[in-house]
Amino acid sequence: MLRVLVTALPMASAEWGTVVSVIAILTMIIGNVVAISQSDIKRMLAYSSIAHAGYILLAVAAAQTAAIAQQHPEVNVLGIEVHLPGVGHLLNLADKQGLSNLRVIRHDAVEVLQHCVKPGQAQRIMLFFPDPWHKKRHHKRRIVQPDFVSLVASRLSPGGVFHLATDWEPYAEWMVEVLKGESALVNTSDSGPYAAPPDYRILTKFENRGIQRGHGVWDLLYRAGD
Repeated sequence: MLRVLVTALPMASAEWGTVVSVIAILTMIIGNVVAISQSDIKRMLAYSSIAHAGYILLAVAAAQTAAIAQQHPEVNVLGIEVHLPGVGHLLNLADKQGLSNLRVIRHDAVEVLQHCVKPGQAQRIMLFFPDPWHKKRHHKRRIVQPDFVSLVASRLSPGGVFHLATDWEPYAEWMVEVLKGESALVNTSDSGPYAAPPDYRILTKFENRGIQRGHGVWDLLYRAGD
């Protein structure tokens, strides 16, 4: 059984609708304690829908996600994360900063996109610094695969953007090759496959440390067709 807390943060607007899936947070956030199994979560996901989630972040970085929600109070932001400490940190920031436009689901990102996000719904889907799975025999575990990219493309609204970032150059090259195979997405950069990071993607402490050590960061932005 998975012990979770249900957040008491207010909904941003009626457009969010009823989120049936459980939103998990740490015990530092006040809420009602419930117990639920993974099978229960999957069953609820099959009947839930998250209406009008404009920006969706996969594998969230707490400070970065909170900053995006703060910069865009007019947009409903959904964060998807499986690691409980990261979820708790983000919800704690949301509570302290009064971010009523931010929601977080602790569950597998692919299943949430499949069962909770409607086709053509998202204005922007962001995947920052996913696990690169360095060893060749583990490459099949990378989240950026053709089926995943097709799923993301199907959830973007016309003109919506899929934004990826990684600090591992071989993974950046992998991303480029996989995304080349998706005809529904077009690279927005006019000067090669990589783009300058948009203002909304603030530097994290981890990224800053890497830059100081001479590590590179590669951003990729792809736009869905009309």
